[in-house]
Amino acid sequence: MAKNRDPLEPIPYRPADEPLICLKVNRNWLAFLIAVVYPNRYPEAWLGTLEENKQARLDVLELIDLIAQAEDCDNMAECCEDKQRAYRINPDTGEIEVSYDGGVTYETAPGTIYSNAVEPAPLAGEDGDVKRCEAANNVVDNLKDVQSGISSKLELTYTLFDFAVTILVEIIAIVLAGITGGTLAALVVPLIPKIIEIARSIFGLSSAAYDGLFTEIVWTTVRCIAYCHVGENGKFTAQAWTAVKNDLKQQLGSGSTQAGANLAAMVDVWSLVGLNHAAAIGAGTEGNCDDCDCNGCDLTDWTVSAGTEISRTSTEIIAEAAEVSPGDWSVQLTAATDNTCCCNMTYEILSGGVTITVVGYVPCGLPIEGNIGFSYAGGALRWYDLATHDGPYTVKITASECA
Repeated sequence: MAKNRDPLEPIPYRPADEPLICLKVNRNWLAFLIAVVYPNRYPEAWLGTLEENKQARLDVLELIDLIAQAEDCDNMAECCEDKQRAYRINPDTGEIEVSYDGGVTYETAPGTIYSNAVEPAPLAGEDGDVKRCEAANNVVDNLKDVQSGISSKLELTYTLFDFAVTILVEIIAIVLAGITGGTLAALVVPLIPKIIEIARSIFGLSSAAYDGLFTEIVWTTVRCIAYCHVGENGKFTAQAWTAVKNDLKQQLGSGSTQAGANLAAMVDVWSLVGLNHAAAIGAGTEGNCDDCDCNGCDLTDWTVSAGTEISRTSTEIIAEAAEVSPGDWSVQLTAATDNTCCCNMTYEILSGGVTITVVGYVPCGLPIEGNIGFSYAGGALRWYDLATHDGPYTVKITASECA
């Protein structure tokens, strides 16, 4: 902690709150500024209640991030232009995004360890089921490493906050292995709420109790979940990343002290970049995937109610979008009845290069009229809609049986 001074009263403002100041300083002094601020991440540096103390330490990380993201300025007249910067994690892609207009629009954040992660070397060999199994085994091995690293810290004396930072380092190690540059500080702020959630759920458990959550049956299930969602090239799409998280919680428990919730949180923090690194790094030969049942939800009785069906099997439908209204392109699937339902319906854009802007759905058991939602998150559904303003596209849609 900071030495030779008394603890400070917590500051009731976040570092990016108004009123703001503009500091012009030589770039070579940034490391010094961070070094001065960094020791204040300890509880002993702050007074206040437990929540005030914790918030003050989160604010220290945000302040470090603001310092680390300082931009070079050749034109001093424009050096202090207010950009109202804010960060978030894109829930669909897992990318760290930055807003320069106070959260109205976002773009991929430059300089974070995710945006600077190099593409992992592809797995050797021909595309197909063997490569899928190698990728799934690598995911299991890397998740085991994360779980073991966290377990080794449970017997040590940590505050919740410092334990959370330790967990962060354990989880993102797989991403750090492929970094060509960038700063950890810009990554920390949007991830802290996720990490605190993980840390709080297991804080106080013994290593033995935590290890007991992760049986061989659990790891076999994880292997099959990864195997069933990874592509034949050994890589995951953004939709597959989301489906993996949903399946982990559905098949292995969504409670805070259940294996599924913990593993899903690890994959969430990994983001799509980290999951693909995890699939590519390792020997990939430990487990057998022959017994993995990847049969998806039976789509035989589902109809393409908007768009043109191109092909189908019992577990996947490929369709071309239709212009359902001027400038609105959509593919819609409808079940035979209100109770003919599937879970974890996902899509893969095969052609058109579009961005899906609305993923509409109707929950299982309800008629379509009056019950359409617009932010599908993997639950049981009986109607599905993929909409965009970008133009025509072709899409493959799959789903899984509901547990």
